[in-house]
Amino acid sequence: MTSNLQINPNYSQLDENTNENKPAKGQYIVFLILTLILSTETFITAFLLYDFSEDIHRTRETGKDGGYPIHCLSTDLTQPTNQADYNITEIFKPAVHVGAKQELKQYQRLQKNDGIPAMDRIQWDNMNGQFSQEGLMRLSPDGEIAVPQDGIYFVFSRVNFETQLGQIMHFTQYLYKTTASYPQPVMLAKSVVTPCTSVNSSVQLYSSHQGALFRLEKGDRLSLYVLNISAVRFPQEATYFGAFMIN
Repeated sequence: MTSNLQINPNYSQLDENTNENKPAKGQYIVFLILTLILSTETFITAFLLYDFSEDIHRTRETGKDGGYPIHCLSTDLTQPTNQADYNITEIFKPAVHVGAKQELKQYQRLQKNDGIPAMDRIQWDNMNGQFSQEGLMRLSPDGEIAVPQDGIYFVFSRVNFETQLGQIMHFTQYLYKTTASYPQPVMLAKSVVTPCTSVNSSVQLYSSHQGALFRLEKGDRLSLYVLNISAVRFPQEATYFGAFMIN
């Protein structure tokens, strides 16, 4: 009986040690779970970063192979202006379309006519209405179409005229080119009118169209002249001027 009483305290002490180890095991399991979660998040983050870097690399390679022009996303301010212009005109072919300015803004008698005093040069609106441009094709400060790059261009124009019945006038438009190498304007084309009369109207309408291909050089300027600007109708859907590069 005495020996049995001595053994029982030993078993009680073993159970107490077992109960003390349970919190330690629980903490160890929690630590393992947290470690697994952190490891998974680290792996996913590393994978996403790797995939993102691969996308950037593929995009750069596509740009080198002639795909999306990533070199146009930013402009190097240190590179020459003509090189930047060349890049832009490669992506967007030069083109421009302009309508005539309002009649009150056609100050022909107060402007020089570049050595062609017998004719008046039509002024164009590059701010309002049907104005559009691409590839650095633009109007010069004098209101002429400025060519930004050597190439073959299709140049077109339309001028509408209006006169009273029985009034005799000359209705012709003239396309001129000026270059830096030659001081005098050079005529490229001209067009006479096609009459459009109406017995129910007190006026006569005339419409003059022209369009042709020309080889032009960078710096050339194009302008349109008429003999009687007082007869020109200036709504932009009636009188306009433009050009675009073919090759």
